[in-house]
Amino acid sequence: MKYSWVGPLLAAGVCATAPAVPAASQRPSPVDAAAIYKQRCAMCHGPEGDALVPAQNFTDGEWKRGSSVKQLVDIIRNGVPGTYMVAFKNILTDAELEALARYVRQFDPRLKARSKR
Repeated sequence: MKYSWVGPLLAAGVCATAPAVPAASQRPSPVDAAAIYKQRCAMCHGPEGDALVPAQNFTDGEWKRGSSVKQLVDIIRNGVPGTYMVAFKNILTDAELEALARYVRQFDPRLKARSKR
């Protein structure tokens, strides 16, 4: 028999003691913030965060409502009343919100330089 060693291993419990590996569908997948940005944000903020409208531009160093990850997550999650910035709380997961907040910060050369220190 080609696999004669399998029976004794199973009987000895060797295979049963191996750590369980979650199925691919159960493993958390990494968030592709660039893809989310391209799909949901680039049309208003520009493909490189360089929108022509100053309030929507991430590259000019002007962050009117804050530039920390926490502040940006709040803005993305809840939107900005009275503006075109809609709320994504029912669309994006917490992990996606945080990844997206970190991603948009990299468009600002000052914030990008600060994060490398």
